[in-house]
Amino acid sequence: MNQLYILQKLLYNIMISFILYLLLHLIDIYNYKQIKMSISKKYLKKEPKSKVRFSLSKDAANGAKKVQLVGEFNNWDKNATPMKKQKTGEFATTIDLETGKEYQFRYVINDEKWINDQEADKFVPNGTGDDNSVVVV
Repeated sequence: MNQLYILQKLLYNIMISFILYLLLHLIDIYNYKQIKMSISKKYLKKEPKSKVRFSLSKDAANGAKKVQLVGEFNNWDKNATPMKKQKTGEFATTIDLETGKEYQFRYVINDEKWINDQEADKFVPNGTGDDNSVVVV
């Protein structure tokens, strides 16, 4: 009987640990979705271009007043591609990019903080100790 009791306690502890693991994992998934960044591509049929939408969630923008998209496609000009704040609080913009190319980019929040898009196709070192996001079109 003593061994059965020990086995029951062990199974109970394993079950509780597994439930806690699942809850923590669900919380991580929820938090990840809240800080979502997004890149979506719509390829044009008649032109070698793609309409690429870049978006930064409200939580990822972290209370920003303004967000700019900067990259090789606009010569890293902070004023060239401002992102528009949506009703949801996210910032978004859509630009046309030539297909068959890769473009390095980053987001600039409030003219000071440079961040990468965690949903980028890949990342490359930028020579300053950081990486740049890359979108492959």
